[in-house]
Amino acid sequence: MTQIRTAQFKDAWIDIQLSDDTHKVAGQTSYFSGYKLASGEGEYIEWQQNGDQLTIETSVFGLINAYSYVEPNRIIIATRITDIIKKVGRQPLDIDGLNSFLQLGYYLGDQTPFSTIKCLPRDSKIVWNKKGLQINDLKRLQKQPTYTGSYEQALQDYLDLFSEVIAEFDTSEEKLAMPLSGGRDSRHILLELLKQNKKVDLVATCACFPPKHNDDLNVAKQLCEALNIPHVTTPLGPDLFDDELAKNDMTSFCADEHAWMLPLHEYFKTHEITFIYDGIAGDVLSAGHFLSPERVQWRKQENWRAIAEDITSTAPLYNKFLNPEVLPHINREKIVDTIESELESLKHYENPIAEFYLKNRTRREIGLSTWNIMGEGRVAVAPFLMTRLYHFLASLPFEFIEDTQFHTRAILAGYPEVKQIPFSTGKKQVYPEYKAPIRQFNQKALKYIINTEDNKHLLLKHKYRLRLIRMWVDTNYLSDRLDILNKAIYYTHLSKYICEINSNG
Repeated sequence: MTQIRTAQFKDAWIDIQLSDDTHKVAGQTSYFSGYKLASGEGEYIEWQQNGDQLTIETSVFGLINAYSYVEPNRIIIATRITDIIKKVGRQPLDIDGLNSFLQLGYYLGDQTPFSTIKCLPRDSKIVWNKKGLQINDLKRLQKQPTYTGSYEQALQDYLDLFSEVIAEFDTSEEKLAMPLSGGRDSRHILLELLKQNKKVDLVATCACFPPKHNDDLNVAKQLCEALNIPHVTTPLGPDLFDDELAKNDMTSFCADEHAWMLPLHEYFKTHEITFIYDGIAGDVLSAGHFLSPERVQWRKQENWRAIAEDITSTAPLYNKFLNPEVLPHINREKIVDTIESELESLKHYENPIAEFYLKNRTRREIGLSTWNIMGEGRVAVAPFLMTRLYHFLASLPFEFIEDTQFHTRAILAGYPEVKQIPFSTGKKQVYPEYKAPIRQFNQKALKYIINTEDNKHLLLKHKYRLRLIRMWVDTNYLSDRLDILNKAIYYTHLSKYICEINSNG
């Protein structure tokens, strides 16, 4: 097996301040978390302070997010934004970041909610000293020649390469958990682990807060029954509102989802899990996730504008919850222009749409669930994003991926013993037992929004008073938590860290 450096993900920070003849250092002067092969493959963040110089290296995909605050004579690096704000005080809101988050539900590039705090760039070596900040692109992601084998050979090559990646990791001394959804990515990992006779200590599926779908639960259970292995379902947490606030802090206010994963994180902690595999990005790279018949056609036409418009087509109605003073700063066309430009720059890839999502949504939102929530306090591995596997999948002709069935066919070919088990359909379900927790969540959320003073510069608070009154009168009233209510919780919580609204023009 290949020698792999691993370390559990734990929050950390370093604060260096320079003067003419001295330097003051606080925090962790040496830090590494994640996993790294000698080749540089892996997902990790590391830094080392030596005298007045700080050197930082980020992984190829930058999925373990860390953040920087830089002044001429000071730098703070932290894995959690609130640790920076504790040291420097409330910071100005970045309107460009707010604009991205409102349109998309995630931040683009290195944006954060604050104009003075940035996410560290991916695939970079960063040096900071008296001369300032230097960022060097390591360029470990290279465009590969288009795959020239047959479709059937590509399926087999995928299975072989994936098997090779799983075989790299010796988890015999770890307590390993496999988070299992009803989809393809986690199923592929689990089946390969079992095929290689690797010990899996726990297979678990978390219940989701409506209106997220919950048919994952039945599908995962069916699969484990067919494989004759135990399966656990972690229910919703006892206080969904508290989970929402905890999620904001754990994800550094960079995600509008993932709160339903906190019970899974607590379950892993209780059972002393030290290692997990996560199927992050497998669907983007090999299942054509985010492709549609329209986007396929536009990609062939190189109509990047149409794709950019489509990506931002489901933005919320801002006038339902934003203060009118903020609305003039919100510009959907600016985000469309940004996405169009990025897609244009990626057009030499077989699937530029996948590359856009990998650089933005996967990196800046989905990765937070893998490391900051499920992977907090343990090693989390993303096998689909080992560089050699990424290079193979990114080289496949677009025609192999466009019907979104490539990964499904690979799994059915490689593991025919469970071909009768369906995949999740994504059907939305609200189980009867969820109604009381949802009602409690809504009541606590609305009171929190109404009673917080700091949020008045961002939100129209009277809208929420009307909702709370309706809830008291109509016991059947349930608000859509993933629409304007949880956005309002997010901005109310965020507002306590904001000193002003900063427009970048």
